[in-house]
Formats: sequence, C-alpha cells, structure tokens
Amino acid sequence: TSYTWSNGAISSSIAVMPPVTVSYTVTGKTAGCSSTKITTVTVNPTPNISVNSAIICTGQNTVLSASGASSYSWNTGATSASISVSPSSNTNYTVTGTSGSCSSSKTTAIIVNPTPTANANIFNASSPGCTNGSATINVNNGTPPYNFSWNPSVSTTSTATNLNGTTGGTTYTVSITDANNCSTVYSFSIDCVTSITSLSNQYYTSIYPNPNNGSFVIESSLPFQYKIFNTLGQVIKTHEASADKVTVEMSEYGKGIYYIQIIDIHQNLTTYKLILE
Repeated sequence: TSYTWSNGAISSSIAVMPPVTVSYTVTGKTAGCSSTKITTVTVNPTPNISVNSAIICTGQNTVLSASGASSYSWNTGATSASISVSPSSNTNYTVTGTSGSCSSSKTTAIIVNPTPTANANIFNASSPGCTNGSATINVNNGTPPYNFSWNPSVSTTSTATNLNGTTGGTTYTVSITDANNCSTVYSFSIDCVTSITSLSNQYYTSIYPNPNNGSFVIESSLPFQYKIFNTLGQVIKTHEASADKVTVEMSEYGKGIYYIQIIDIHQNLTTYKLILE
C-alpha cells in the first residue's frame, strides 16, 4: 500500500500547519487499485489581543482592559475583560484571550511612580503682631522638581515666611505635586507665642558638644529618632529614642564631617552638621 498527497508527501501520515483553511487530497494504492479522499483542515484566526498599559502613583489604582477575544483569563486569576489593579511597584500583567479553540496572550506593564511624602520645619509666630512665623516643607520619595500650592496663598515655593499665628494655631495646607504628577497634601499649624510659658513649649532640638570627640548628646522637647549619614550619604547609625535626651557614641568612626537627621513624632525633619575631631 502506498499514499500520495496533494502536497507531494508519500507517507500515510503528514503534519501540516496551514495559515488558512486548506483541503488536502490523498490517493491510496493497493495491488493496482487506487482510491482518493479529500479532507479539510479548518484554520480559525488566532485572537489578536490588545490591552492598555498605565503609569500611576503609589496608592492609586487603574483599570486594565483587554479586547480581541471572546473570553479572558488574567495572571491575577480574574476572568473578566477589565480588571482594577493597585500595585505598589512596577508590575507586569498577562492576559490570555480565547475565541473558540484558539487563544493568545498579551503582557502589559504598570509603572508605579513614588508618591511624595512631606514634613516641615516650623517656627511659630511671636507677639507682638504674631505675623512672623515661618515654615519650610521637606519633600521625600517623589521626583523633583516640585510644585507647591499653599492655602492660604502665602507662597509658591517650599518656604513661607511672615505666617500669621493665633492662639490655638492657624492651619496652613500645602499641596505638593512632583514631576510625575504624583501629589500629596501636608497641613500644619502656626501658633502665636505670647508668653515665656508658651515659648518653653515650642519644639526644640539641641546637639552638644559639637564639634566633639565622638561622644555627644541629643536633647529635644519631643520624642524623636535620628539617622547619621557620612559624606557619601550612607546611613551609618540610626536609633529611635523613647526619651527626650540621649547620648550618642561614635568613637568607632573616623574624624570628619557627618550629618545627623532628627525626625520628631510629628514627622518634622531637621538636618544638622556634626563634626568629629
């Protein structure tokens, strides 16, 4: 017995992968007799999947929508055409679309830009007048440059001066938007210092002696934590103090300039230069 196919093959079985629907003819011969048979391979189109990508800020969510197939399956386990996601970092999502017995997959990326965080160095106003308060907004995590929108409208930069204070505090709100259009809102109050008693209740930090030989004291009116950086910006020491006064030992480090960052319980941040002799 022998076989001859319309594509030239002469085996009893052939493997085919036509791009479109095709009919094949095979002729079989046995002992001088022959017969012919026609068969058709139907090719259904592979789904052409489309899915959007997105750029978001930390804490935001976005909707991914797929099209081009009859049903969908995502690597998250979802089976709808659209899914809502809120990744905390850059993440790839894959969707498989199926139409009939054919399927294909598409991968898309969500880019997550960091949302800025803010704290402030605040100086209360004092009498008489109580209009000499000031504040400098410190921004972390975002992507510079930053846009500052103050309410009330007292500044367009990170620093505002001549702020008005009242007994009990005047509230200022700052909306900060970075280069990636990620934003945060920071609010604080400017109080009016009208007496020695209220002055003594203001936030203060003292570092002494400075310069020093590797041993010094940090004293603050509020519980705080500190980080010490070398001139390369590397954190070499960190501590969370439960009291308002702590002695720091740095005798194991070499002489030179260091920077100490103080963060109080209200997340106000101040950086000081530290000199070891």
